[in-house]
Amino acid sequence: MNRSGLISERLKASNVHQRLLALSDSLRGGLIGCCLLLALTCGCREAPTTVSGAVTLGGKPLLLQSAQRGKVIFQRADGHGALATGTLDSSGHFQLGTGSSFEVAPGEYKVAISVSEPLPAKENAEASAKLVTPVKYSSTTDSGLSANVTSGENVFSFDMAVEPEGGSPSPATSPTPSEPKSAPPKPN
Repeated sequence: MNRSGLISERLKASNVHQRLLALSDSLRGGLIGCCLLLALTCGCREAPTTVSGAVTLGGKPLLLQSAQRGKVIFQRADGHGALATGTLDSSGHFQLGTGSSFEVAPGEYKVAISVSEPLPAKENAEASAKLVTPVKYSSTTDSGLSANVTSGENVFSFDMAVEPEGGSPSPATSPTPSEPKSAPPKPN
């Protein structure tokens, strides 16, 4: 091959090499752009809304015995939406979920908490359980407990007042009776 043919071949090879480098730079730039776009869209995603917490009884940790079962229920205050429920562990802690997800919709909730233990089975009778915690807390309507769930991680603590043996609320949690109002004096 003569000198001009060799120079021509080298120019062609150099041209091909430059085109490959340009294509490589353009692919690299596109790949970097895609990665940045992916990172930005993933970074913009809100953190899931989760609810967890602890329950105390009379200001002391609620410790469940091995046969006892505890449940926490969050019901939307407006009555719409799914119930969020969680099981109390042996130290009174819970994590709520709806269905198979641990995410809970933000909003105002009424709260119910109950712990029960199974009663000994009687012959030819269905299994039953005895409520261990004060009855009023087992109803979202009567418990007086509420929670405002916001986006992100939510951690709540609920204290249930101890009821005396008679079953009525302790004086610390009883509503203060309002004094009877006397009728205003009649004008003459």
